[in-house]
Order: sequence, then C-alpha cells, then structure tokens
Amino acid sequence: MSRFLAVDFGSRRIGLALSDETKTIVRILPALEVRSEKQVLRALTDLIAQEEVEQIILGLPLAMKGTTTAQTEAVQRFGARLEKRFPQMPVKYWDERLTTQEAERKLREGGGKARRSEIDSMSALVILETFLRSLRK
Repeated sequence: MSRFLAVDFGSRRIGLALSDETKTIVRILPALEVRSEKQVLRALTDLIAQEEVEQIILGLPLAMKGTTTAQTEAVQRFGARLEKRFPQMPVKYWDERLTTQEAERKLREGGGKARRSEIDSMSALVILETFLRSLRK
C-alpha cells in the first residue's frame, strides 16, 4: 500500500500533506522553501521515494467564478514538469478555492496565529482531505 501526496504550489513555498497507507488519515509536512525548480524537484523525488507515494494531488487555484488565472497556468506548468519527472505517477488537479481560508480557520482553532509556511501545508492538508472524501462518495 502507498500514499497520496498533496501539493499546494506557490512561488515562495510549497505546502505538503501526506495520507497514510489506508488513505484515511492525513498529516501536514513541512513546507518546501522554493530556491530553484531543481531543488524542489529533488526534494519531491526524495519524499516520494521515502514515503512510497502513488499519486500526487496538485491544488489548482481557480478564480471564484471557476475561471483560470495566471496562477492557475503556473500550477499547470508545474504539474506538467511533475508528470515529466514522474511519468509512472498520476498527477491529479484538485480545485483549491477557499482552502487557505479553511486552513487559517483550522489553525486558529488550534490556538494562536499561524506562520505562512503552516498555512501553506495546512492548505495542502485541506486539499487532500477533500480529495479523499470525494473518493469515498
């Protein structure tokens, strides 16, 4: 059995969350600080091998009306690079509208103000939780 990895792509940080092998429990991972694409791909390669990831769930930032934006296109370009780097692994795009607000709410409920890197990874957690819920329906 293997895991799903959620990726919340950003130009400065990439939030990450990982499912357990049963795909019922999700945990956040430390966000990646983006220094270069090469560094990000190397870090993801190591993580995918170490955690036996079978699928990447990539948050797709759409406008509230469901239309694409410049950030949507940047995420799709990144997704294409992931597909090229990991041809054996499906990359699934998942609508991430309102995940940041949900992540901030979850962190506030945990007490205190969250750092941006925590919000990024918590957003990835929300993406993965909603994706996994859709599979159970």
